[in-house]
Amino acid sequence: MIHRSLKYITASIWLSFVYLVSRPGSAIVTVIAFSASVVVFLSMFALRQSYAQAFSNSGSNRIAVILSSGVKNETDSMIPARLISDINQISGTSGSNTSFLLAPEIVSSLRVEYKSTNIPATILFRGITPGYWRMHPFIRVIAGRSFNSGVDEVIVGKQAALRFKNLQIGDYVKAADRRWQIVGEFTANHSLFESEVWTDSADLQDALHLGNNYSALLVELADARSIGMLRKRLNKIPNTSISVVSEKTYYKGQAAHTLEFMSLIAIIITAVMGVSATLTSANILRNAIRTRTRDMATLGALGYSRSFIAGFLIIENVTLGLLGGTAASVIIYFTLNHREFSTMNFGGSLNSSYQIAFNISISTSSITYSILYAVVISILGAFPAIYKALKTPIALQIRDN
Repeated sequence: MIHRSLKYITASIWLSFVYLVSRPGSAIVTVIAFSASVVVFLSMFALRQSYAQAFSNSGSNRIAVILSSGVKNETDSMIPARLISDINQISGTSGSNTSFLLAPEIVSSLRVEYKSTNIPATILFRGITPGYWRMHPFIRVIAGRSFNSGVDEVIVGKQAALRFKNLQIGDYVKAADRRWQIVGEFTANHSLFESEVWTDSADLQDALHLGNNYSALLVELADARSIGMLRKRLNKIPNTSISVVSEKTYYKGQAAHTLEFMSLIAIIITAVMGVSATLTSANILRNAIRTRTRDMATLGALGYSRSFIAGFLIIENVTLGLLGGTAASVIIYFTLNHREFSTMNFGGSLNSSYQIAFNISISTSSITYSILYAVVISILGAFPAIYKALKTPIALQIRDN
């Protein structure tokens, strides 16, 4: 029984390749249709995943973000400095040196222009304290030096320096009615921080005339579970209206809207391209059946089952699907992998008007999903041909030929 099954499978595969070789023109058209569909699928999938990864790399469950109650991002928040002393008295933070436990920050905006298009854009201008570096050890200066306080100096993220004009070391940027000199460039593990410009929080606080207030407070926790205790104790402080979330949750929330939009667009475009590829392959395979009617009738007369005939038709189309999927994956991998991409008003980090730049990463799993997608639509495309081949009785097929 097993031996006979293997013979059927071998014969089915051989017959599929014979027919593929006999019609190179239609085979190429089908491969192109599958390739185009997979190109769209893989591109959209990789774009969404890479965008999400940029936010994921930016947050930690061991860091709490304290904002004004009811606001969704740091730019709309206002936190009084008196909260710092209140937080210092709460257990659950790590270490013993207060200056490293809390990281008050100021978040504003900076107008820039894209190098390639001269289109204006807005990126985040963040004022930080020394504690910010300890909380984010993956961030490091890779060129020049870090800023000094009191002299209006800034450092720029790697992606911002690559994408936007006049953000090189030695350049000056204008923000908050001051000219800030760029003295260094930093990297941040491909996170959204690389699309920002940083300076000393006290300098930015003074430039924006915020008095003794901050945009947000970051607190380093002993562990991820401590955030619940921190939230409960802060909510008991009189005359205080704040919200407390983990940094990872915060950035996940910032990305949610854009990711939903990306997912919707990806589903619509991929579905349209998938249906198009399926119909194209179905039409080509159905037309090819007309030249094989006698062959399939002969196979039936010789005792080959209907499942055998259906099998070699599926194998034929799946082979084309695999070829198209593999070709598309190779093309996308070598053209998009590790390429830098910018949201360009498509969406943003903390607000739809803020742009971020990130690297596109083509993972092994995304390629696998793409090829599986090609296989699925190729199987669906084979069904109309199978129905056409099997619905006509063998005697009628022989008589008509």
